[in-house]
Amino acid sequence: MPTFYAPGKLQQRVQRAIPPPPLVNAPKILSALWVLESESAGIQGTAFNLEDSGTITCAHSVKPDSIALRPDSPGKTFKVSILRSNPTIDLAVIGIDSNPGTTLERGNSDALAMTDYLTVAGFPNYRLGDSGHIAPGIVTGFRAASGIRRILTNAFIVAGTSGGPALSADGKVIGVAVTGADDVTQAQQTENHGIIPIDALGYLVG
Repeated sequence: MPTFYAPGKLQQRVQRAIPPPPLVNAPKILSALWVLESESAGIQGTAFNLEDSGTITCAHSVKPDSIALRPDSPGKTFKVSILRSNPTIDLAVIGIDSNPGTTLERGNSDALAMTDYLTVAGFPNYRLGDSGHIAPGIVTGFRAASGIRRILTNAFIVAGTSGGPALSADGKVIGVAVTGADDVTQAQQTENHGIIPIDALGYLVG
């Protein structure tokens, strides 16, 4: 005999079977981020402070003349130095002439599976007065690039977000946003919203 459930009990069973979405600590995440700007290259990017690892970004997001700033104090800019970099993988560790402030905790990117929740943070096409952007999503797949298994997501990654952190449901950094769209109007025209796994930091050289 099949088992029948009252509508309320059936809903409870379904809710128990589906993992709840993550609770995102947006203020903490945003306080760990930097806006990067290079006047000579005409580019912007994002960087973030990672516990026991330094300040992380994408190699393509930082140039020799890059400066860093925080959106809550846009009048203060800080010199940036490139400490370690791997342009092929597209990761860099940088130094910023300032107190780093808040740091984010490192997670395990190898444990990720398809449909896992994640959150991408950064400064897409930053303009004065912008607060920063938090984009929730899930892992939609994986794609090989330069010998690294990149993480694909349905969370929009727009120019300027490159170098920003991707965090797992427990709020730990599992990757670095690297590819996406030029602006939000084109975000749905690409499936290549890509994230470099945080474990790839091991390939960086001084």
